[in-house]
This record gives sequence, structure tokens and C-alpha cells, in this order.
Amino acid sequence: MGCFSARAAFAGLCLFNLVAFGGAKTSGEYWKGVGLKFTQLDIGTTACHENERQFLGCFQAINAALSFEKDAFTLVPTTRLSAETGFGKPLKDFSTVAVVEPKKIQSDDLVELYEGVRTERKLANSAILALYKANPKTAVDFDSIAAWLVTNPSFAENESAIVGAMINAEIAVTADPHTSFIPRAQMEETFQAGAEDFVGIGASLKSIKKEDKFITVVQQPLEGGPAFKAGVRSNDVITHIDGVSIEGLALDEVVAKIKGPLHTDVKLTLNRGPDTIEIVVNRDLIEMKNVTAKVVGSPSDVAYIKLSDFMRRDAQGKTLVYTETKAGLEKLLQQNPKGILFDLRDNGGGLLPESVRIASLFLKTRSLVVSTQSLENGTTNKSLRTRDKPLSEELPLIVLINARSASASEIVAGALQDHQRAFLIGERTFGKGTVQEVGVYRGNPKLLLARTVEYFMLPSGRSNQIETVWPDVEVFTSPNPTAADKIAFREEDEYAVLPKPLGKKWAQPRPDKVQKLQACLAQGAAKATFAANASDAIPPDYQMLVGIDAVHCLADETIWSASDAVPVWKAPEGPSFVDQLKEFFK
Repeated sequence: MGCFSARAAFAGLCLFNLVAFGGAKTSGEYWKGVGLKFTQLDIGTTACHENERQFLGCFQAINAALSFEKDAFTLVPTTRLSAETGFGKPLKDFSTVAVVEPKKIQSDDLVELYEGVRTERKLANSAILALYKANPKTAVDFDSIAAWLVTNPSFAENESAIVGAMINAEIAVTADPHTSFIPRAQMEETFQAGAEDFVGIGASLKSIKKEDKFITVVQQPLEGGPAFKAGVRSNDVITHIDGVSIEGLALDEVVAKIKGPLHTDVKLTLNRGPDTIEIVVNRDLIEMKNVTAKVVGSPSDVAYIKLSDFMRRDAQGKTLVYTETKAGLEKLLQQNPKGILFDLRDNGGGLLPESVRIASLFLKTRSLVVSTQSLENGTTNKSLRTRDKPLSEELPLIVLINARSASASEIVAGALQDHQRAFLIGERTFGKGTVQEVGVYRGNPKLLLARTVEYFMLPSGRSNQIETVWPDVEVFTSPNPTAADKIAFREEDEYAVLPKPLGKKWAQPRPDKVQKLQACLAQGAAKATFAANASDAIPPDYQMLVGIDAVHCLADETIWSASDAVPVWKAPEGPSFVDQLKEFFK
């Protein structure tokens, strides 16, 4: 879109993996301060018909603008309207396309919702691209649509936010969903030193689009936090706050309603599968503790260490990820544990160099952890190896992962798996294998541009991008998981156009040892312990219980020894990374 190209120049670069962030204001307030104008967009019939991807990007941009309307509307090819039922009333007709109320997804069941959204996306993209192929030069009169959009009342108050949403929606298609513009003030306030602790309920939330509106899902309540203690669980869908519906509200609006003074109550109405429940949560001071270290198991002989993110800094801006993790692990090792249970679940990533230092706690010096490849030409930019002396090379190591283990977490888990230093237990990871550069945008100093510039490759040569990092032993949150227990939001769901997995498919290099581990786990205590306590107000952590059993299996059955930690890899299967990269971004 003209001057807002995803490859535009910018200055003041720093290399890190971008993580989700918030701020003191709503997103709309931050964008209003940026002052973007609709006239800055290059959206019109000529520009939008440049190629298929640009055409689809323009569609996504217009739908992003329509999401600001009081009533949910979407731009749809008229061929779909005549061929399918279920769309709502039309608002505006533009010959080959029309603005209408979208198809209704009646259920709030997460499984049906996810599948419904995925199906609708496929149908929409298919119809849009068919429209382009039928007349690649003038399939849609985007000039008329653009002229109509600016007459809508929502533009007067929200013009900058709408333009920002349109730009980011377009480059999510033409570049990738992690290349985006961000109000500079929003990021600076988010990472302001000393701002880690706050009053709240201690729950990570996620917005999922439904009919161009949003529903809010609890991704993960903080262990020991107010929401967790009150009984809020992952995948709970929030429908009301203090008895008032939040239907259609954006995530920052929901968060603003949940916030309140210290030690006051907020009532949440939740859909949990087929059930609707009400939970009162007492707001409290949330301490953002990045490292948890304790001895677990029965007997207490397993060193458990949980790392929440790779971004932690002190008041002077010095990174604390490695130093805090190392200090916690050193204390645990003084108690002579049988093995280590390293928990990377729900860790969304952060600084790339910190992932290398964390891996160095367990890998020999000079071990390859990750290499990066340029998005432009597929060439290797750098290979990052461990430099710090490891704390533990001899003890058995189990790493817990799930669908919210992303980016830097995937680097650490994948490297430990590739070097056969650890076995991974849990669910396949999120699947983000990209690196962003973030800098001030030269066209507007109030904007930052986070631009994807590299893919990272794990030591064996595989990419986790879309493909994810797979556990050696798949374990869900209960021993008999339902479809709802298995549903998860991953990188593949970020894309308006779903690319194929990039890189070569991973092959399990030690099937015999994995089979022995699975046989041992079948005799473990996790299932019985979970069943005995499943009705507790706070049910036991089944994945953690299996992880404890797994440490015991490695130690007692001598399934793993330090001599196994050698980089012997099977050749990854499938087309080369470079070939797939060129195909996807051609």
C-alpha cells in the first residue's frame, strides 16, 4: 500500500522476537496519537490488482476497516451470496462484491468455533481468488469502495486506528502476520522498566474473530494468581463481565473492563464447553515472576524449573532471563535431584540471544543452537552456538511444551531435542520460526515497524515455522482428552493465506528409546494421581505429573545417559527450506 510497504526503510534497529504487548491505554487511543490519514493509503483499482496476493490483501484491509462498524459487516464476492445461504442483510452493493453481514457461527463451543472460522476463511479466500482470476485487471472497483469507506461515521473518530488496522491486515497477507506497524508509545510504555507488576486477575487472554467481531478466550491463568485460585481455566470463553455482555469488544476493551482497584471483585461469566458458569475473582497485585524453581515429586527428588518468557529485564534494562534461570537451577542442583523437569509451557518467547544462553545450561560449550536464514535470499546469516559452561550435562532432562510455547521457547526445546539432551513431553508447539527487526519508521516517528527479516533453523536443519516442534511423547491436559482439550491457536491460524510448512520435516532419531519411555510412563503414577484429585477446586497438572514420571523413568530405567547427548540426526524429509521459501514468497 504505497508508502506503507512492508519493505519500507526504517532506522534504529534491534533484533528480537516480538511478543504480545498491551499498555496503559486502549489500542485506539495509541493509534489516535499516531495521526494516520486515509489519504496516505494507496488503495485503489490499479494498486489492488497488481497480483493475487495484493488483491487478497486489499480485501483483508477493507474487512479490517469494516470491523470498526457498530454492526459486523464484511466484503464478499456476490458469487458467494448467490451460491450460499446464511449471509445477513446487505449494506452496500459494488457489482462484483457486496458489503453484507457475515455468515453466522451459532455455537460458542471452541471446537466448532475454530473449525467454523477455518472453513469460512477457506471459502472466502477461494471465492476472492476466483474473482481475481476471472478478470485480473478490474475484478473489483476498489476506487468506489475506498470513496464509500471514508463517508462512514466511524472514520471521523477512528481514522488513524482504522488506517493502521488496514495497513496491518494488508501486509499480513502480502508479507506475514508478524510484520506490522505499532504505535511507538504503546511499545515504550509496555516495556517501561519497573512496569512488570500490576493489579489484575492474572490471566492471559486471546481474542478470536467471530463474524468480524471478537470473543475472548482465557489462554492461561497464572498459577497461584487470583483467576487460577478462583477456578478460571484455559479455553474458558468470557461472555459477560459484571453481568454485562462483552460481545464484539476488542481485547484491550475487555482488559480495561476487567481491571480495577486492588482487592475488589469482578464477576466473570464463562462458557466452558456446554456449561455456563459464573466466577467471582478478587483483583490482586500480580507479581510477574519469570522463574519458578522448586523440588517436586513423591519423594521430592525432581528439580522443577519454569521459565515464563525470554524478555525479563531489570530497572536498568539489563536482561535477567539467563541469570535468574541459572540461579534457580543452581539452588535446585544443590539438593541432588534425580533429574530436571524444565517447563516451557505458555512461554511466548522473546530475545533470540537469551534462547542460546538458556540452552547453554544443558549443552556442551560450542554446541550449535540455532542458525538464521535471510527472508530475502535464503542464505545463512549466522550460526549461534553456546558459549557459557553448562550447569548440568549428566542429569536426565525432560522439557514440557504446549501450543503456547513459541519462538525462543521452540529454539530451546528443539535444540535440546536435536542434540538428544532432553525428551520433550506435552503438545506440539506454536510454530513461530521467524525473527523480527523493530525500528522507528522513517515516514512517521510515532510509528514502529516490526519487520520479519529472517527464519531460524534448528540444529538438525529443520524449521519449526508452521511445522512446530513435536514432542517425543504427546500428552494433553488430561489422560482422556476431549476435542476441546486438544484445540489450540497456533501460527497457522495467524495467516489469512495459509502457507505450507517451511523447511524439512523432522524425523524421530531415537524411536527405540521413545518406545521404552512410553512403556515406562504407562506404569507411572500420573493417571492415578490425576484421577484421585480430578474433582479438586484446582485440578492437578496432568502434564507436570507425566513429566515427573518421565524424569523417574529416565533415571531409574537408564533410558538416557550423558553419552546419548550427541548430535546424530536423521536427514530431514521433503523439499529444501530455500526452495519452499522462494515458492511461498515469489
